[in-house]
Amino acid sequence: SFYLPEDGNARLTVSNTIGQEIMTLARDNYTKGMHTIQMATNSMSTGVYFYKLESNNKSITKQLTLVK
Repeated sequence: SFYLPEDGNARLTVSNTIGQEIMTLARDNYTKGMHTIQMATNSMSTGVYFYKLESNNKSITKQLTLVK
């Protein structure tokens, strides 16, 4: 889930630990508010990943640990 404080284009991606983008979860115009995206992890291995949300010239990156 992610929250946008204002309307705008948003892009949500997942990268591995060496910075390779492996998945784009969202790339669309979203309205202000809370949004939920589901991620299919069947092609991913257990490990550490990073997700990045970009919107309106701002970005935030967080760590994600996947355990299967």
